[in-house]
Amino acid sequence: MRVFRSLSVSGIMTLLYPRMLAVHDLSSDVGFLDPKGRLKLPAFMRASYAYMVAEGAYLLCKSCKSGEDVT
Repeated sequence: MRVFRSLSVSGIMTLLYPRMLAVHDLSSDVGFLDPKGRLKLPAFMRASYAYMVAEGAYLLCKSCKSGEDVT
């Protein structure tokens, strides 16, 4: 319970609803640097069975933020 009291609303949402990266249908430019020098990542998706496919491969990210810079 102390963890929830010390987190912001966005921190609690990230803890309760982790995001996933679908790695089974990557585009050709994902995984390379863009012109600004940032690593291009696939779009995050909600960790819900409704958004997943049985044949897919996913990475679970418990502390990722949407729009976060990755270098």
